[in-house]
Amino acid sequence: KSVQITASVSGGLPTYSYTWYPSDGLDNSSIGDPVATPNVSTSYVLRTSDAAGCELYDTITILVTPSPAA
Repeated sequence: KSVQITASVSGGLPTYSYTWYPSDGLDNSSIGDPVATPNVSTSYVLRTSDAAGCELYDTITILVTPSPAA
């Protein structure tokens, strides 16, 4: 399964750039709303910067649970 991660940025000086770490399991690590399909539970760090070069970091964890035994 996959889930879309959505970053919400306010303040600062547009335009904003996004970089997600690690990029494993993401369809695009340089947009604000990538689709995540990790194979294992993963913590993603988002680095957002604005046009003035100010940076902000945040983290989200996607938990992957094993399928129940049949």
